[in-house]
This record gives sequence, structure tokens and C-alpha cells, in this order.
Amino acid sequence: MLCVCVVNDYLLVVAGSGRLLAQAARQSGLIPLVVDLYGDLDTRSFAEAVLQVKALNLQNLKAAIGYFKDRYAFARAIYGSGLERVPECVKFLEQQFDLVGNDAATFRLILDKANFFALLARLGIPYPEVTFSLPQKPGRWLVKPLQGEGGVGIRRFAGLLPDDNAVYWQKMLRGISGSVLFLADGRSFQVLGFNTQASITLDSQNEFVFAGIINKSPLSREQEQRVSRWLDVLVCRYGLKGLNTLDFIVQGEAVFVLEINPRPSASMQLYDGDMLRRHEQACRGRLEHTGSRSEGYCGYRLVYADRDWQIPESLPWPESCVDLPAPGLVIGKGQPICSMIARAESPRQVFERLRATEQIIVNYLKAGHFHYGIYSEH
Repeated sequence: MLCVCVVNDYLLVVAGSGRLLAQAARQSGLIPLVVDLYGDLDTRSFAEAVLQVKALNLQNLKAAIGYFKDRYAFARAIYGSGLERVPECVKFLEQQFDLVGNDAATFRLILDKANFFALLARLGIPYPEVTFSLPQKPGRWLVKPLQGEGGVGIRRFAGLLPDDNAVYWQKMLRGISGSVLFLADGRSFQVLGFNTQASITLDSQNEFVFAGIINKSPLSREQEQRVSRWLDVLVCRYGLKGLNTLDFIVQGEAVFVLEINPRPSASMQLYDGDMLRRHEQACRGRLEHTGSRSEGYCGYRLVYADRDWQIPESLPWPESCVDLPAPGLVIGKGQPICSMIARAESPRQVFERLRATEQIIVNYLKAGHFHYGIYSEH
């Protein structure tokens, strides 16, 4: 008979990668129990226990929760990115636990792209033209999954009907991609910061995959105020709670809304403070209007494999690296190797530090040891 430990500070974390929320939970004095896809080294260092699953689906989630329930007494759960394709998992978490985040109905409603863009149209909020059937108008279009995250599956429309029917088409706009991180209590909100995003092309089916973010605003002051007015309406319409992000693209003076991510995102680690505590308090209806911006700038970037790599047994990761894979693991081409975080007084210094760290990692994998020369093929 297994002993069930009764600790009120346990928090179940469910995400594609649980490191971000597990780290935030530890910093908030909580004890995370993690279900995720990677089981990274630092996730395991922050968590009391980690269950790595092959896929995030309802069957695997139920089995993992059953395992944890046999060993721990916990009542709260939080979800991160990775559940967009399986909103039924959020519903199950809501039924089983005190959910720290947007409820399942809100999560599913935000994912309903037809409903979302119809609402933007009624509110007069600009967005790139979309269609839910094969485009008849000429021009450049993107094919986007109806339920996706991190830019996975977004590609240019080549004129052929995709094999996957769960897609929509959006007019392609050239501009600067950005996002705004905000806290909400269902009625009001607080902007934590505006950010600039970067993407990477991995292959013909994944041309705009999320690659990184920096807490540098791509907007003018007037544009920031305009986006804030949109948030004022959208937060109330959806009843958004906790940490959320709104993604947009900037074209000169114009700003176009792309989507809302109704859960904590990677940009939360760019800002100071106990983000998980503030997230939970906002979900409970208590919104703290306190500062969160530190001096200087902070950037986050993923390192993707340009070929198949096996992680060496004794790889001395640079201190700025997170989401660390286990030794011996084979990372397939196009998959993330790790992530990096850098802080500096200017955005340029942040980018330089991130590039230097990425070169160190790639050079080590290629040559078998760290050196600081330029990797000319990268």
C-alpha cells in the first residue's frame, strides 16, 4: 500500500514543456508535479516528480493523474502551452481540480477561430483577412491550423487543398510580430509588457515556428494605447483571467490582431516578480497593479536542431541555457535542443549574447567540445 503524502502546496503542472511553470511554482514556494512531453533535466530539478508522456491526450493525462493521486494529495492544477489541440484535457482538469487559469469554456471559445475573428469584426478591431474555405481571391495566403500553438504547421499557401481539413487561410502580411503579456481578473487587466517575437523556418510545412522573444516593444506609445483599448473590451467579452497574451503584427502605423493565448506563455519569464502568485491571485479576482519590468532587456530563444544530434554524456551547458535534454537523448532535425535566456542593457547586447551561446552549443555538438570560434555553416 503506497503512502499518500498530504501537502497543501502541491501544484499539478500540465504542458508541452513543464519547465517554465515548474520553475515559477518553486519560486512561488509551491511543489510542482509535472506532466509533459520532454522531462528535461531542469524540469526534474524543479519538480517533486515528473511524468513524461509520448503525447498530450486525455488517455495519457488520466493515467498520469491517476499515478500522482496514488502518491500525493493535491487539489490545484495549472496548464501551459501544448493543450490547444486537446481542449478536452483542460475540461478534465477543471472537473478534477481547482484550476488556476482560464476555465475550459473560455479556453475552447478562444480557440474557435471563426467566432474569434467574427467578434473582432463586430468590435472594429483590425486583423488580417481570413477565410475558412479555399481562397478565391488572389494574393499571398498562409495556411494555419485551427488549433495550434507556437507557429507549428503554419506555411505559405501553394494553391492546393491541404490534406488536413482542420485549417483556415489568412492573408500574409509583412511586418513585425509582437505580443502583449497581461494579467486579467475577468473584468479589468494590467499590461505587464509589450514584446517583439521572432520565428524560424524549419521545413516547408513549418515556415513560421516560434523561435524567441524579447521584452522590447515594437509599438509606438499611441499604438500601445490602441492595443490596450482592444484588451479592455476583449477581457470583458471573454472573461479572461490570469496570465494571457495577445499576438499581433505591426505594419507601419497599422496593428493587426492575430490571436489570444489564454494561458501563461514564454514571455512571462522576461519579467521580474512572483508571476505564478500574481497569476493565481488574478484568477481569484485580485489584480495587483504593481510593476514587473526590470532594468535593461531580457530575451528568450530556442535552439533548433539543424540535423539529428545525440546529446553527449557530459555536456557542460552554459548557465544561460534552460530546457536541458538528458544525456544520450537523440534530438531529431527540426526539434528544439534547448532554450536560452539572456539579459543586457540593450536589445543588441541581448541578441549578441544569445547568438554567442547558440554558437557554443552548436560548436560543441559538432566538434565534441566547447570553443568560441564562429560556426560558419550556422
